Amino acid sequence: GLVTWGSSHFGGDSQAVQEQVRGLVQIQSSCCAFAALQEDGSVISWGHPSMPQTTAERLMLSAARQNPVTAIQSSSHAFAALLKDGSVTTWGNKDYGGDCSAASALLDVQCLQSSAGAFAALCSGGRVVAWGSADYGGLGPADLRDVTKIQASARAFAALRSDGHVVAWGDASCGGDTGPVARQLYDVVEIASAPRAFTALRADGMAIAWGDPSSGGDAELCEVTAIQVTSRAFAAIKRDGSVVTWGHSSCGGDSTSVSHQLWGVRHIQSSTRAFAALRRDGQVVAWGSRDFGGDAAAVQGMLYNVQMIQSSRNAFAALRGDGHVISWGGDDEPQMIDPTLRIRRLG
Repeated sequence: GLVTWGSSHFGGDSQAVQEQVRGLVQIQSSCCAFAALQEDGSVISWGHPSMPQTTAERLMLSAARQNPVTAIQSSSHAFAALLKDGSVTTWGNKDYGGDCSAASALLDVQCLQSSAGAFAALCSGGRVVAWGSADYGGLGPADLRDVTKIQASARAFAALRSDGHVVAWGDASCGGDTGPVARQLYDVVEIASAPRAFTALRADGMAIAWGDPSSGGDAELCEVTAIQVTSRAFAAIKRDGSVVTWGHSSCGGDSTSVSHQLWGVRHIQSSTRAFAALRRDGQVVAWGSRDFGGDAAAVQGMLYNVQMIQSSRNAFAALRGDGHVISWGGDDEPQMIDPTLRIRRLG
């Protein structure tokens, strides 16, 4: 089912689409509306009256005609839907990507990415097509090809090419210009994005960041195996199992208080403003904003033999080997859920 709340002008009232709900698999949001992809490949949309519903109705018909939607993305004021045949349908404010009619060669699309005001499509052959506001990356480099992956910040895009080089465009303050690090961006195997910065991981374990320095866009470190991000910070696991963090301290960019515990780390998860690291011995270490799960003190004694961590926007949940789930962060009290799904509040 679908449950919504809050202002009806911003998507808090979904009564108009309740009868159309049948198996939700993905929900995307703009600043004032929602769009949901369903199991049958149809899309429902609701929210501010300025967001046209006729497009969602066309996508319902498209699904019935054996051309279902496979994925949806959103900017701050628009949506884009990728259909099974590789075509794209958009709706919303045209200045933020809601109209892709002028985007040439938007065919055989493999995947979509979005910034706050634009979209970028990865097409067959590694072609990239961008549209929307140029200030948000809507004007991509001419004839960009051989791309294997695209990442987005709030106002820019970064594309990884098959030769390991990186091409970025959009607002330079959000990573749209690789600038002084361009020569170091070779043999890149992965790109991580935050709203105002990017970090590239090379095959030799070097990590190079660019974008807004206060949001993690100014760093170089070696022997990195994995990178995780919050809204304004990065965390990297090094080959020896230690962790290095950088970016805004309120978003987990400063791990000094727990640095002595960050050893033997095998995995990191992030909320919007905090990190949680899972060590090889099954212990968990959290840091960052307390309101976003950065303080696990209330449940620390229960975080043992942890096998997996998952995160939401402002909280974390850890699965123990005995099947118990421990959660902390957000507005709710810490909880423990046993294998029979009984909930015990720990606050």
